[in-house]
Amino acid sequence: MNTLEKLKWLIQAGVTDSIGDSPVNRLTVASSQVTPPISCSKAARAPLDAPVDTALAHAIQQAESAKTLEELYRVRSLFEDCPLKKTAAHTLHGRGTLPAHVLCIGDVPDSIDDKQDQIFAGESGKLLDKMLSALGLSLDRNTYATLLIPWRPPGNRQPTDLETALCLPFLKREIALIQPQYILLFGALPARVLLQIGSLPKARSAWHDYQGIPTLATFSPTTLLKKPEYRRPTWEDLKRLKERLETRQTP
Repeated sequence: MNTLEKLKWLIQAGVTDSIGDSPVNRLTVASSQVTPPISCSKAARAPLDAPVDTALAHAIQQAESAKTLEELYRVRSLFEDCPLKKTAAHTLHGRGTLPAHVLCIGDVPDSIDDKQDQIFAGESGKLLDKMLSALGLSLDRNTYATLLIPWRPPGNRQPTDLETALCLPFLKREIALIQPQYILLFGALPARVLLQIGSLPKARSAWHDYQGIPTLATFSPTTLLKKPEYRRPTWEDLKRLKERLETRQTP
């Protein structure tokens, strides 16, 4: 494997940063230089608990202090306690029109979103527009869209439980400020976090309730681009929402 092939392999593996100016062969490091392992019971105690608790309390306090979406987006942009912010190019916020009949909630930004500083950018955004149009909805008229995680995880990896927990207070406040009539969740992560349902197949089985708001879960536009075979079941999910919207509009 030559140098170029090695670089391509690292990129495909999700490596985004290097540490140190030159490589180190860890196998040749003398045993005397290796730090003895710390037991799990000790590692999980005071050194980590206080900072984590403080960061989470800070996230909750900052989110609840916001009285408008503009304030919420401002305080979230200034929030420095989530590790994801250190590697993302932008803090990405929701977009759409208020009042919103439907609030669409995705999971994480991808590289295109982060590059363009806009959620549901590129092909996923075009597909979202088509999905909404089939329901008589539009981000330009009666729908709003946002993400659970406002910062792109490096290498498009899944966010950790801690990173998700630090982002959740801002999403909860965002939902409270938007006050949608319905919520449409895209993907397993929003369903697990907001509905406490461990798998997307279970979440898709029926309507759910989030803080008094009828909530539906289905596959995300990004997933549909990768797996077109999921488009038919997604349309079956969307028809449930379409029926609710049509019933609501009937005198």
